[in-house]
Amino acid sequence: MAASEVKGLWFVVARRYLIDRHDPDLPRRLAALVDPALSAAILDPMRSAWYPEAALQQFMAAFDELVTHGDRKRLMATFEECTLQGVHRFFQALLRLTSPGFLLRKTPVLWHCVRRGAGSVTVDADETRAIVRYRDFPYFDDRNYQLLALGTLRPLACHIVRRNEPACRGPGCRNGSAGRGSELPRPGANVA
Repeated sequence: MAASEVKGLWFVVARRYLIDRHDPDLPRRLAALVDPALSAAILDPMRSAWYPEAALQQFMAAFDELVTHGDRKRLMATFEECTLQGVHRFFQALLRLTSPGFLLRKTPVLWHCVRRGAGSVTVDADETRAIVRYRDFPYFDDRNYQLLALGTLRPLACHIVRRNEPACRGPGCRNGSAGRGSELPRPGANVA
């Protein structure tokens, strides 16, 4: 299996979140918990660089240990907020210009913009529902990756629900707290 890598954008957005929302010293404290060869992804990430998937996996585990302490809702809310920060302007403009179904169908293209190596994504979507399938990605056995998948897709899913039902309750929604679809996916399962 090909080694999996993740784009530095993940780390740039996460670092900004840590500094803005928590403590300017938190990146250093998190870097101390990961393999020293991977700490540069946290301390001085480059948006266009590719980092080993292990850097993201260890970063999420360290963040969960130091900040969210195993609280799945807090960890997923963090991923949702980072998603909104990372793609906020682009994401918001696209949501105004096109349908959520169209955007969800572009998930495989977005996957390849931020990941290379192991794993693939397929989407079956229409204007009322979408099924996103992640395949051959060994990291989905890790609970944090399951939460990351939900946390990156839920802001868009909330937009779909918000168009049809005002009951959506996620950071990407006007109502603010976790809503439908917050259960963890099984590895290889449909995510949204």
